[in-house]
Amino acid sequence: MTSSTHPYRQLFNQLRQHSRVCDLRHLKALAWMISALLCSGELNLAAWEPYVPSRATKAQSTERRWQRFMDNSRISVMAIYIPLVLAALSGW
Repeated sequence: MTSSTHPYRQLFNQLRQHSRVCDLRHLKALAWMISALLCSGELNLAAWEPYVPSRATKAQSTERRWQRFMDNSRISVMAIYIPLVLAALSGW
């Protein structure tokens, strides 16, 4: 878990700085997902479990957490993604 803490903090700060999401819990979940993806190198949700701190005792609980996040209709991909792309392009 400690190997994913540093990338998580960097990702969360970038997401918070460049997106207009009202609920910071969504950004935290996204930052943990990206960090776990980078650390594990796999698209398998079960492989992300060791890289994310959680009170869950079963891998299925963690996987359901990710599924709920991805199925959440209140999360606007455009609100998160477009400001990040614009920030990246402005520096390019």
